[in-house]
Amino acid sequence: MSGREVRPARPLRRGTALSCAGLESDNELTRAGVRLGGVNDREQAWDTIHERLPAGWRTAPPTFDPATRLWSVTALGPKLGGRRGRSPATVTGEGPDELAALRNLAERLECL
Repeated sequence: MSGREVRPARPLRRGTALSCAGLESDNELTRAGVRLGGVNDREQAWDTIHERLPAGWRTAPPTFDPATRLWSVTALGPKLGGRRGRSPATVTGEGPDELAALRNLAERLECL
């Protein structure tokens, strides 16, 4: 390899090793789920969401609903009024896969 940083496209499970043996080109590495020296699409979508989140907001982890076969990810506003106060405002993005849900949430946050 040429000294470039190798990153997995998905987090590795504990005990698995990253191996690029036998992969000759960058294109083959990308098809194998590895990006060289950059961020993958999911990381880029998360960065966009975090840039667009209003102050005090946070995100919940992505979830999959097998009944509707959709992924969703929710941004939650700050809780006002203590324990008995109103529920925080929420904005939810949905899509057929995790990346589509993240991009949908980023589009919705742009309108806030």
